[in-house]
Amino acid sequence: MELSGTPNVSSLVIGQDRAVASLAGALKADRLAHGLLFVGPDGVGRERTARGLARGLLCDLRATPNEVTPFGCGACRGCRRVDSGSHPDLHVVMSDAEAVARGLGDKDGKARPSAEIKIDAVRELGLRLLRRPYEGRASVAIIVDAHRMNEKAQNALLKVLEEPAATTVLILIVPGARAVLPTIGSRCLRLAFSPLTEPSLAAILRRLQVPDADVRAARAREGACSVPAVMDDGDGSLRPAAERLRAGLLLKQLGRDLGERLRVAEALGKDRLEVEAVILAAERMLANSMRARGGAPPEGAELDEVKALDGLSQARQDLRSNGAVQLVLERLLCAAAPSVLEQRR
Repeated sequence: MELSGTPNVSSLVIGQDRAVASLAGALKADRLAHGLLFVGPDGVGRERTARGLARGLLCDLRATPNEVTPFGCGACRGCRRVDSGSHPDLHVVMSDAEAVARGLGDKDGKARPSAEIKIDAVRELGLRLLRRPYEGRASVAIIVDAHRMNEKAQNALLKVLEEPAATTVLILIVPGARAVLPTIGSRCLRLAFSPLTEPSLAAILRRLQVPDADVRAARAREGACSVPAVMDDGDGSLRPAAERLRAGLLLKQLGRDLGERLRVAEALGKDRLEVEAVILAAERMLANSMRARGGAPPEGAELDEVKALDGLSQARQDLRSNGAVQLVLERLLCAAAPSVLEQRR
């Protein structure tokens, strides 16, 4: 699904100085690659940086002595149109499920919008990028969670990357370089985004007017590295009740009868985004429980909680790397090898 909606990027990205400096240098030298791979965990500023870069490329002051790199002046017509999502030269592609989750699309009568980015969306993007820019000096495309493209969609994108127009900049947002086909990764310049430091997290949360920003940011010392990770209250109050119940069911069955575990794997469904959310909720619930007890296992516990936590984390990574949903769940619940994608890496 392609959308032009964009959140406000009026303030600079926090905590990614190296990435921002690299983009600024490339723009000043007019050596920005046509394909960019923004690699890093969720919630550290990859998409905000991509949208900010789009604003810089489409700024009315671009390629003038007054150019502001890398995010534009923020005041001209071009910058304002990017911020409002109405610039005709900015194209944002994401899955139907992601669009619905953001309130930017509707289900079109479907009970479960697709979590995949399909070939039709990529083909449409390719046609748009063949045209000359309408208003700006460039055509900018951002593919959110590009690892959610199915194989056909990735092959279609490869054709776009092989012969890019001189004015085209394509930004792929992924959790890791291996999350897309090697042929795509080799045609893009990789830009790594680091986990956020505690001061950076605190600054972002204060900007978002989140209560107890410093306290939440302190969770970075305990493994949190992104905005979503510290926005959770720890007691589940910010998560939907249904998701918490399914996460609890998942945790409850990790050490139970094999047949029951397989039935739970089936009951959790096949929607990648939903299953990933449940696994993340289960991971947080287990980590919070362990933290509350100081790491000591509960009396009479049969479940190896450390192993279970590692398994949940690996399952979530495998899902993001396009592992088959049911296979990932079955391997997780049956305590198989740490990574079901080990043979493919």
